[in-house]
Amino acid sequence: MSTRKRSKHRSARGLTFLEIVVSVATLSMVAGVIVGTVSFFKNATMLERHRLNATEVANRVILTKLDQPKWRPGAMNRKFTINGFRYAFNMDVDLFELGADEAKLSSLSDADLNARISHMEQITVTVALDEPGSRLSGVPLATLVRVRDPRKMDSSRVLEWVTDLLNPADEEDDGGEER
Repeated sequence: MSTRKRSKHRSARGLTFLEIVVSVATLSMVAGVIVGTVSFFKNATMLERHRLNATEVANRVILTKLDQPKWRPGAMNRKFTINGFRYAFNMDVDLFELGADEAKLSSLSDADLNARISHMEQITVTVALDEPGSRLSGVPLATLVRVRDPRKMDSSRVLEWVTDLLNPADEEDDGGEER
């Protein structure tokens, strides 16, 4: 009978201190991995949302430039708000020439009339987040490049393009409001 009492006593004894410590440590490690994984996916989702928004901003800027060839955004109008976030963009327009060996870029502002007529334009838009509190603020999130041949546009826009070539605007357009 004494053996039976001992086995009952051992099974009713409970957990030892070492078992409790190992259990708590294991649960802490599992909880840490879960919290880290959730945090990683949350940050990755937010980064992808910003990249998608920045790509949309760059696309809208390029479409505006294609619709209005004389459009040059002023310093105050280089900001764009989309889906509750503010983005800043930079637009460069260069001349693009395809040579026998490689493509050559040259500055549009330094080009003479002949070069502006005979070359294609490369429009490059770079977009960055413009939220001061964010760690991504100022980091380029999207860059879109579009090459267009201004000689192959609608006949209704040819006159506007030729007028722009003969009378280039020296300063940026500061008119309009922030989008």
